[in-house]
Amino acid sequence: MRIAVACDGLAVAPFFVQTTSYMFYTVKHGVIVDSRNLPAFDKTIQELAELLKALEVDALVVGKIEQDMSALLRNEEIEVVEGASGDPLTAARACVSDMFALAE
Repeated sequence: MRIAVACDGLAVAPFFVQTTSYMFYTVKHGVIVDSRNLPAFDKTIQELAELLKALEVDALVVGKIEQDMSALLRNEEIEVVEGASGDPLTAARACVSDMFALAE
């Protein structure tokens, strides 16, 4: 599983449009085993959805996101997790915890 957290500086982006970079976390057996950072490039909504799909992202974590972007990501089978704030790693861990709790 791979989780992308939209960031604004060193924190979760409160609004998707404020994303300056993405932290990507690889999860195996419910444990985060790797992290990478990728700057946010000037991409259209469609290009960004295609990039996240190509990077095999399963979930995007963010504070808030526009409905059209959320719908586009969900069409690409990327779960959108809103309401996150603070540290990106903590937000990713909460996402993992929630996803594994739902799977039980």
